[in-house]
Amino acid sequence: GFMAYLTNEAITVEMAGYEVTNLAYADNGLPYVAETFSVTDQYLAENRELIKAFLTAEIKGWTDTFTEPVDDTVAKVI
Repeated sequence: GFMAYLTNEAITVEMAGYEVTNLAYADNGLPYVAETFSVTDQYLAENRELIKAFLTAEIKGWTDTFTEPVDDTVAKVI
């Protein structure tokens, strides 16, 4: 099993001939979430600074994506 959007991955897997069972969050009393990172309690306890550094880098990366001008090289590809 894996976490995926119901709108594409499940359909792709089913079209490849596999039986699919979707366990939607809303159908199971859970709030909708997207783009999440999950770790065990043990990993969090043992790697708190590593996780904090990763999340900080993730925030900085997305902030730069939306605040920095697009490089000419990238603009030419697009």
